[in-house]
Order: sequence, then C-alpha cells, then structure tokens
Amino acid sequence: MVLWLSSYNAERAYFTLKTAVHDLFRGSLTLHRPLMTTDRQTLRQLIPRLFLGSWLLCLIALISSLPLSAQLLDTETSAETIDVPVDPLASFDLTNLSSDWWQKIYSDDTATLEAHLKRLQERIAERLVSLQDTALVDATEVAGRIGDVIPSLLTRLRSPQTLVEDSIPAQDEYSLGDYLDLLRLQDEVTRDNSLSRAELEQAQRERRRQLTSLAQAQSSYRDTDRASAARIVMGLTQVEHRIRLQSQQLYENRLSQRLNLGEQRLINVQDTIKFSREHINANPDEISELETSLQKFMAEQDKHSKRQNDQQQALLDLLGKDSASSDQRTLARIRLTLTNSEEAITRLEVARTRGQLLWQQLNALNTPIENDERTDDEKINAETTRKALINEVTSIITHWPDMIDSVEDEVRGWQDVAEATILLPTVDVKGQISKQRVEARGLAQEVISNITTLSRSQTTLQALRELLAQVLTNNTEGEVSWMAKLRLWAIEAGNWVENSADRELFPVGDSVVTVGGLMKLIIIIMVGYLISRLVRYLTTRMGRKRHIAHSSALYTFGRILHYLIMTMAIFFGLSALGLDFSNFAIIAGALSVGIGFGLQSIVNNFVSGLIILFERSLSVGDYVELNADIRGTVKEINTRSTIINTNDNYDIVVPNSDLITNVLINWTLREPVARVRVPFGVAYGTDPELVKKAALEAADSVDFTLKHYVGREPDVWMTGFGASSLDFELLCWLSRNGVRRPNRVRSAYLYALDKKFREHGIEVPFPQRDLNLRSGFPVASVDPVQSNQSAPPEKPTSESPT
Repeated sequence: MVLWLSSYNAERAYFTLKTAVHDLFRGSLTLHRPLMTTDRQTLRQLIPRLFLGSWLLCLIALISSLPLSAQLLDTETSAETIDVPVDPLASFDLTNLSSDWWQKIYSDDTATLEAHLKRLQERIAERLVSLQDTALVDATEVAGRIGDVIPSLLTRLRSPQTLVEDSIPAQDEYSLGDYLDLLRLQDEVTRDNSLSRAELEQAQRERRRQLTSLAQAQSSYRDTDRASAARIVMGLTQVEHRIRLQSQQLYENRLSQRLNLGEQRLINVQDTIKFSREHINANPDEISELETSLQKFMAEQDKHSKRQNDQQQALLDLLGKDSASSDQRTLARIRLTLTNSEEAITRLEVARTRGQLLWQQLNALNTPIENDERTDDEKINAETTRKALINEVTSIITHWPDMIDSVEDEVRGWQDVAEATILLPTVDVKGQISKQRVEARGLAQEVISNITTLSRSQTTLQALRELLAQVLTNNTEGEVSWMAKLRLWAIEAGNWVENSADRELFPVGDSVVTVGGLMKLIIIIMVGYLISRLVRYLTTRMGRKRHIAHSSALYTFGRILHYLIMTMAIFFGLSALGLDFSNFAIIAGALSVGIGFGLQSIVNNFVSGLIILFERSLSVGDYVELNADIRGTVKEINTRSTIINTNDNYDIVVPNSDLITNVLINWTLREPVARVRVPFGVAYGTDPELVKKAALEAADSVDFTLKHYVGREPDVWMTGFGASSLDFELLCWLSRNGVRRPNRVRSAYLYALDKKFREHGIEVPFPQRDLNLRSGFPVASVDPVQSNQSAPPEKPTSESPT
C-alpha cells in the first residue's frame, strides 16, 4: 500500500508539472501570437524570457509537492513497522475445502510447515467435537492416521534435499590391488543403483496409487452433502491422502536424485577403471606378501574341506536315524551349506591370490634390465621360469571359467536351501520357539551374505583373467607364445559366444527369448531332421536287403517315424528356448483359433494324410482311379498332398482331404490282380460256341492274361441280343503289370479278338434296319387270305451306318 501511495504521489506531481508547463506554453503562444509577425530582433529578446518564466513555474510546482511526498513517505515508514500476522488456516473448513487449501499450508521451511500442521490438527480436533456416534468414530480414526503420517512428512522434509556426490581420487599410477578395488567398487555401485532403481519404481507406483486415492476422495467429497457428517469424514480422508501424496513425492524426489548420482558415479568409476587398466604398474615388493596370503588361504581351504567332510558325515548319520527330528536335520543341512559356501569363498580367494602372484611374477620377468650382468645359466633359468609361468597362466585362463560355472551351479542350490530355511517359522508344532530353527535361520542369513561375497569374487576373477590374458598376449615370444595365443583366442571366442548367447531378443509370456535359446532351437530341429533322415535311410536299406524296399508298410513306418522325431525335436527346441508348457492349454486355445481362421485346410490335409497312413486304405505303389481322367500309381504320401504318377508319366498332386472325402477306386488295395471285361458283338446266325472258343483263344494269346490260376480262368459271357448283333463279354484276370495298364490291355484284347474272328470266319456285324414302304404305291383290292398266301416274303433292306 505504501509503495502504491508513493507511486501515486509521484505520478500526481508529474501530472501537475506537465499541466502547468503545457498551459504556460499555450498561454505564451496565445499572448504573443501577434508578436510573431514582428521583426527578428524582437523575437530574439522575447523567447529567452518566455523559457525562463516556464522553468520558474515548474520549480514552484515541484516545491509545492514536497510536503505531500514527505507525508506519504512517513505513512510508508509507519506501515513497514506494523507486523500483521497471517493465518493460512483462518478460513479452513472441512465442509468447504478450497482447491488451493494445501498450497496455503505447505512450505519448504520445516518449522513453518510444522506450525501449520499443528494448527491444522487443532482445527480438526475442534471440528470433531460436533460429531456423534459412527461419524465421530470414523473421523477419529482418520484423524489418527493423519497424526501418524505428519511425522513421516516432516522427517523427509528435514532430510537434505541435495545429495553430494562422492568423488573418486585421481591417481597417475595404479597398482593391481587398486584396479581390483575399483572393480569391486563398480560392482557395489551397480548393485546400489539396481536397488535404488527398484525402490524408485516402487515409490512411483505408490505415488500413483496415492494420486488415484486422492482423486477418488475428492470425487466422493464433492458428491457428499455439505450439511452431513459424512462430508467431514470425507474431508479428513482428502487431507490424509494429500499429506501422504506430498510425503511420497518428497521420497520419490530423493530417490530419483540418489539414482542420478549413482549413475553418474558409475560412469566416473568406469572411466577410472578404463584409465587405471592402461596405467597399472607391477610392484615386485608385493610378491612375498602375495605368497604369504596364498599359503594362508590354502590352509583355510584345507580346514574348510575337513569341516565339510565331518558335517557331511554328520548329516548322513542324522538322515539314517529314525529318531532324528526334522529340526536337527535342517540345522545339520544348513551348517553343511554354510561350510560349503565358506569353502567356495576360500577357493576363489586362493585362485585370485594365485592370479595376482602370477601377474606380478610375469611382469617382473618381462621387465627389461639395464646393464644385464646375469650369467648364461641365470638367463636360461629365467627363461625356463618364464615359460613355466606362461604355461601356468594359460592353464588358469583355460580352467577358471569352468571353476566359476561350477561355483554358480553350487550357489543356486545353496540359495534354495537358505531361502527354504529362512521361511521356516520359529514356532514348532507344540507352539514353542525352537532354538534349532532360530539358529538355522541365522546360519541361512550368513549363507545369503556369503553368496553375495561369491558374486563379487567372481567379478574380480573375470577381470583378473582378462589382465592375465593381456599379459600373455603382449609379453610372450616364440613358439610357446603362438600356442598360448592360439588357445587364448579359442577361449576368448568361446566366451564371446557364451556372452552373446545370453543377449535377450524379445519376451514370450513370462520367458525371454535369447540368442542362445534361438540357436538351440535351430540346432535341435536340424539334429532331429538329420536323425529322421538317417532312420529312414536305414529303414529303406533294410527293406532293400529283404526285397521289400517298395513296401507300403515300410513307407508308412518311415513317415510315422519322421513325424514323431520332428515333433519331439520341436518340443525339445521350444523347451530349450525357455517356453513354459505348463500353460499348454492356453497355447492350444490360441492355436485352435489360428487353425479355425487360417490353417483349417492345411490341418485338414495333414490329418487326412495321417488317416491314410494309419488306415492304409491307400499306400505307395497302389494303382488308383479318381475319375475317368485321373488314373495312376501313388508315388508319395506327404503331409499335405499325395502325388500320383499317371501312365503318361506326369504327376498329379491331389490334396489328402480329397482322397478321404471323395470316392476313390484302388485297383490294388487287397490283391495285385484284377479282372477286366472286354465287350464285343457278332452277327446273328453265328454259332455261340464257336464265338466262345475263338474268344478264349484270343485271351490265351495275350501276355497280360493270368493263366493256370484255378478259379480265375478266362471266360466268355453272352450278355444279350442287340439290335444288330449277339452281345458277348470276355472276362480275363490280369497280372500285376496288366492291372496298371488298363487302356493298353483293352487294346491288346481287341487286337487278339479281331485276329481270331478272322481265322474262324466270324463276322462282326454292322447296324441293320428294316424299311416298310406304305405310301407312294397303288394298292389293289385283293382277298387278304389269298394275298397272304401268294405274296412272297419280304427281303430285308440293308443300310450302311452313317
């Protein structure tokens, strides 16, 4: 207000001066306008006087405004000395919460916020006095929760909001121990970042849940009657969720800041590791210390090995006793697990110390010596020692991955045992606290801690192995070097393949498909296909030896084996891929939908092919007839279709479903022989017995006729009296070759019949017609009886066929 008055005073004084000057200037121009026409000398004397008068008037107006300005300044000074207290909760009402009520209360200053929240609780307590019965109980419960969440909010606000990054001291040179310490630090920072990321994700989910709860509380608050007691309860609920949301936001901000600092610290550590690896210097003075440490760790490993044997024997004794309780067995098992984990830690420490010692020794031997005064024997011994170290380093590089993998396999079992032990209740069946279970749970916690230590040790061994490989590659010469480098390259290639195999491609349900899993799937399917080919080849070879290579049963057996082997290969491949077949019903349901929409015909043909193979209504080598135009031999029965080779040597691909649903004539289903019928006709007046004799002779002259087979001799049937001929049929049983050539067989029999008919003088008739002419001739009146007696018989008139 004081500032506004001051600005208003200044504006008023300025406006007064401007008006006075403007009026004076206008008046001067008005008074002296007639003088504008005077001479220049008069104007030169008049203008300075006019400006001087204007400045004097401005000065008088400014002096007259000074008392008012002083009064306003005194008013401003007195206003600044007055301290007017502001109460943000003066208008706070649970039945009419404004949208910005929390912004009025909240403050980044802890003392101010604490005072406001204390005042808020007082106002809530005053409002609860007016409630009764159920509303009072509900409101008191919500108010109690508000009192519980306020200390958490104040605690999170008091914690420093700005975290300080831990700096890593820079060095010009690093020792091997410094490098390994940096690797351990990298492992710790990575693990801390993973935990921070998980906590941040959990905090974000909790904040979103609190935000949803606050929105629901606000919606319910708006829908509740303002005059009801339930509105007060809903208002308290809204206050509770708002305070919780603010506390959660502070917690989330701190976690996010901590994660950002952790990621930045990880980058710094990685940069330092990269620099330190290029500036590692060997220290020969550490060799004796490392030898002492190696001896100590080896002694501890022997001690743990003895304890392992003793505890393993004790566990076996307990398992063999029926009187031993389950708690005793659990305690003995977790003791053995703890000893195994301690022995594994010692084992890795022995490997790490030996690796460090070899690295120091190899670098010490490869360090050039100025003014080398060693004798030839000393140089030879040094070279022999260097080669021995190279061989030992090569052995370490070769065997360490197997050792690390074996430890990882052991760790999985130990972790299962430890987790199962931790989940055991401390109270036994009788309701009493079991000391053995309490002790077992404590030992299980130690096992979990040892597993974490083993993980760090494995990381250290991997890094040390890389350093040894680098030393082996860069500092060796001669034939031993090439052998070592070759083995090293092979090992590194194997490690690269192993690491690449763990790369994730895409998720499938709860499983993740990796490069290695996909390669396993392809390899397993290829191996299954090769096995199927081998089995079918051996089956065919066996059939050739027994002269059944083209047997339909052998073919069916081979196809079924192929389907079984490929199905098993696909299932094994999908299992290696990591897919869970416990939800096979869901997969089958999805597959059924796919079959119903897009794969119906394919599956129909596949199932039809299986039916054909199992039912054996159609086999490879059968001569079949689908219609008058499709006849041929079955060559292949595949998953979708069947291939039929016709006598004209072209292949017809027929879907298997057509062979199941349509009528199919299989000429060789039961027996390889079949009967053919050849119809023919002879002229009226021919002796039927002569016809039969000639036809049988014709049948006997054809090579396709099945001869000397009792019950299946050729025969001739007289089938009817035709319009121009006596109709006969020649019935002949055909051999296997004749069955598969129906058109050729029919042609052969017709040739033979024509030949025999010519030999026996049998006439093959042509069509004959009787013509009766009843018009165009004069008719005489004669006696019918006499006419019939005297009229000659009418001769038939022949017509050539058209």
